[in-house]
Amino acid sequence: MTCNILIFEKKVSRTGSLASWLLKKGGRVWETGLQDEAVDLLQSEDIDVVLVDVREIKEEGLALLRKIKDLGLPTEVILLTAPGQIALSIQGMKLGAFDDLLVPVDVEVLAARIEAAAGRKRQNQRVFKVTGRVSSPAGLSGPGLSERAAPSRSGSPVTSRA
Repeated sequence: MTCNILIFEKKVSRTGSLASWLLKKGGRVWETGLQDEAVDLLQSEDIDVVLVDVREIKEEGLALLRKIKDLGLPTEVILLTAPGQIALSIQGMKLGAFDDLLVPVDVEVLAARIEAAAGRKRQNQRVFKVTGRVSSPAGLSGPGLSERAAPSRSGSPVTSRA
């Protein structure tokens, strides 16, 4: 797995083992529980996929998804939900989330979905270079991605803890 992943969750300390596992799989991982910090990272780093744990943050996670789409960022979002959160899952998918996974999730399934989401992001970037627009299956599009889709200026992984 060679992609950049942001984990957005209120209790960042709980994600430590997931972040460690993703790092071992070859990913670059950032973690935060603060929306402003997440947006700053998304605008300064070439984040491929955001894992949003909506189990506790609920609407705040969906607000981050909305912000990503409003900014026209090519980053894909995977929601991590709990049983009984079907309304949040549906709302997130309508807002343009790449996928919704029920926790606990098999790590190999998660890795495959992260790879697929990163692949869609790369595809969207290629389409943007040709057409000037990025279109997702949800029908969302965003102009002005070229500046934000540039490779990361940072040469090494940075893990932020809130």
